[in-house]
Amino acid sequence: MNKIKSISIFFGCIIFVFSFFKQSYVGAFAPTNFFIQNDPFFRLLPPRPQRFNHDEKKKQEYIDNVPFIICTARVESGQRRTGLNLTGERRSIFALYEDTQSAVAMLKNPIGDVKQKVDALVLPGVPGGAQSLTDDGKSGHASLKGQFEEVDVTFFTSARIPQKLIPGNFFVSCYLPLKSKQISEFNVSVMSQAYFGPGIAISNFVKNLNQQAKDLGGLSFNNWSKSGFADPVLELSWQRRLAQQEGPIKVLSLFASIGTLFPIASHKDENEALALSLGNDGAWAFPIKLALELDFEQYFRMGLYLDFLTMLEESRVRRLKTEVNQTEFLLLNKGNATKHHGVTGQFEVCLEAVRLWRGLCAKLAYQFIKHQTDRLTTSDPNFNNDIINTARSLNGWEAHNAMLSIGYDFSTFGNSKNNSGQRSRAERIWKSLAPQFSLFYKFPIYGKAIIDSHTFGAQLGLSF
Repeated sequence: MNKIKSISIFFGCIIFVFSFFKQSYVGAFAPTNFFIQNDPFFRLLPPRPQRFNHDEKKKQEYIDNVPFIICTARVESGQRRTGLNLTGERRSIFALYEDTQSAVAMLKNPIGDVKQKVDALVLPGVPGGAQSLTDDGKSGHASLKGQFEEVDVTFFTSARIPQKLIPGNFFVSCYLPLKSKQISEFNVSVMSQAYFGPGIAISNFVKNLNQQAKDLGGLSFNNWSKSGFADPVLELSWQRRLAQQEGPIKVLSLFASIGTLFPIASHKDENEALALSLGNDGAWAFPIKLALELDFEQYFRMGLYLDFLTMLEESRVRRLKTEVNQTEFLLLNKGNATKHHGVTGQFEVCLEAVRLWRGLCAKLAYQFIKHQTDRLTTSDPNFNNDIINTARSLNGWEAHNAMLSIGYDFSTFGNSKNNSGQRSRAERIWKSLAPQFSLFYKFPIYGKAIIDSHTFGAQLGLSF
């Protein structure tokens, strides 16, 4: 009865919270499916018995075995030339919002200094000037291609807070991520080559798109790379394990946390068309997590995790549309605008096989991420709020991933004892550190408007 009541209350909270929150990540020209800093898939749990065998003493020892300090280091790497567009179709990483980029629409309705440069632009065979061109969907369009690569390294440490006033255990945790992102092998292809009439001038303009965009709007199209700190997270969490007397479930664990994400990562460079942000692009954020973990009679552990990330609005200078048909990468004008973010959330279900052979463990998980539409507002009279919000990169996105992890609990090594039945000091230290090592692989299943990389990585953890 205790178990049923606890599960009912927990899932009631999940349903209540999920009914209010949607999800959102911050991307530059597109989000990716790389793990967030504090992803629950990498929670380092204390070693548990292979089986409880109705041994209440073993069960209680497991419940009481709460590490005082946990430290981990994780690396993840992946690359991708394609992603999934707004309808879930496979496209180039630069064609997730539009199949092609329009140089004709780029020249429409410019403002300020850009207008003077566009008006002065000479296109042979186009007597009405650049703004007189008509966008037919082919002429003046370019296809962009290239490769995205990312390597993430995340350091994590957690310390238990000594207290006896409230049932359960409290922890203070810190996640410090470093990221390296790169766009390489970038190239531009003219979609419609003209050989006579005004089309020749348009085709030549697109062929020289990099220089033209730089001259008119200070916008460069070059291979790009950047490395540095991403946004660290400071988190306060609570966990409680409850012994179950009946049925196949032997231990039920509840987990909740709240934290703050500090936006110290570098922002997207608005003068580099292919640039990415290393973090939330300057937005403060507050992660919230709920989790339920079930330890079964033998071998298996199951976890259900629900994460949210609410982000504060932030204002800065951005590339903004001045005409509805302009495309994501060809925006000449900049203006100050405030971005109102949705809420980021993530659902994971995980099944872990524990101590299949000595310390060998395996974990299989499914992850679902969804993003609600963002919104821009500006008080600059030169821009129209309705027009700037037609940018398709503000639309929602989603991702479905499968994750596999194979790990080993090295604390199972060294079970020798001396003549008095005691372990050596070195062995006691080794076991107290409970070293764990794992390799993982993420397989993208489906998504919309996302760069869905196949990623690989490893994690090393200590707990004592």
